[in-house]
Amino acid sequence: MLDTMCHRREVHLDEYRQAVRAYSEAVLCLDADLTAKEFEIAHRRAERARAAFDRARKELKEHETEHGCQPTPLPIRRIS
Repeated sequence: MLDTMCHRREVHLDEYRQAVRAYSEAVLCLDADLTAKEFEIAHRRAERARAAFDRARKELKEHETEHGCQPTPLPIRRIS
């Protein structure tokens, strides 16, 4: 029987959601009226946020696979 209330999975899921928000916010900053230096700083921040998002997603999926937790659907949402 699959454990749908796994605490560790919930921690991974929360970390994933935080990473999604941070990445989304970092990408939105790239659309601002920035100097070249400001854009470079914002771009580096967005790349770090993307890497953190990738890690969080990988850790969540690995935990679900290894622990037998019910997989979490990771919906694609539009940013308005």
